[in-house]
Amino acid sequence: MEKTIIMVRHGKVKEIAKVFGISKTAVSLALRGHRKNDLTKKIRHVALTQFDGVEMQQVKKESKK
Repeated sequence: MEKTIIMVRHGKVKEIAKVFGISKTAVSLALRGHRKNDLTKKIRHVALTQFDGVEMQQVKKESKK
């Protein structure tokens, strides 16, 4: 499965952090897919369903030669 990131509007990370009682950094890591646990799944689900998040495929840049 390809790694996906979830994008939310400006200020929504802070709101999600408040809902879960965690730091903005923890929410950002979860939305970028850097964590794999039950809380991360909940954060990503809430971001998509309640905070109008958009799931996107992560694209790697090609190096210039």
